[in-house]
Amino acid sequence: QKKMETRGWTGAKARLEALGFPEMSWLSAGESESDWFLLPGVIRFKALEWLFVQLDHSFSSIFQQATTEDSHIIYLSRAVMLFGFAENKHRAISIVQGGGTEATQLQFLTEILDLVDVSRDEMNRTEDEQWDLEKRFLDEIANQQRAIFPEPSDLPKLIGSSPLLSSALH
Repeated sequence: QKKMETRGWTGAKARLEALGFPEMSWLSAGESESDWFLLPGVIRFKALEWLFVQLDHSFSSIFQQATTEDSHIIYLSRAVMLFGFAENKHRAISIVQGGGTEATQLQFLTEILDLVDVSRDEMNRTEDEQWDLEKRFLDEIANQQRAIFPEPSDLPKLIGSSPLLSSALH
């Protein structure tokens, strides 16, 4: 199986294609690899709308109400705030319009793609798979805790093997 590029703009396009983005031909618009997302406009808005609908299908009817560029910006900025990508309305509007550096925009897109991946994974898991995943997660936390905090019965051995601790306690 071919390994998918997961970094940069090429990786973002590959991830969108793997998620089933219906308008991959749109992503070839522009002179550079990233123009489709960096330049404000219909292509960027439609890509963001599609991603947010993947996270919450109720956005579909909301985004269908957007008839002007301003209404696209308003609805998308609400979604950006709802999912925690911006702390206020002004920052959300800036994100939707492509404000910030190219690296910032790529990070924003990558975070949305990560969220869509996680939500899809959760939707496709059976209850038993989810339980197994949670159990492994809790086991890993417990193992990390044991590595940091020794068992009480191990303390005398640990103290005895450390000259500094041993002399400080006696």
